Amino acid sequence: MVTHLVDVKDESYELTAPSEPYPAYSDRWGPYYDRNYAIVVGSPAYQQYETYDVRKYVLRTNLYDAKTDKLVWTVLTQSEEPTSLRSALQTFANVVVNKAEQDRVL
Repeated sequence: MVTHLVDVKDESYELTAPSEPYPAYSDRWGPYYDRNYAIVVGSPAYQQYETYDVRKYVLRTNLYDAKTDKLVWTVLTQSEEPTSLRSALQTFANVVVNKAEQDRVL
């Protein structure tokens, strides 16, 4: 079984933070406060945006017949940049082996 890097992709995601419910003020402002707070805070100018950059790795794993050196099976996997190399390798190995068993090549 041989695994090699096929591609590295850098992607950005823009997420909108949910607007917060309006604070509780005294009832003397009544519906005027409720309606206008929702208009101002709900407008795009007041919404909070956060951008997340993600690096994704595409790996190809090939399984060869040991006697003939012929390619028996191949699979592509994609994963995000890991925070822990050890856990990423364990997860990758589990995914590949499970897929190979599912495809009945192991």
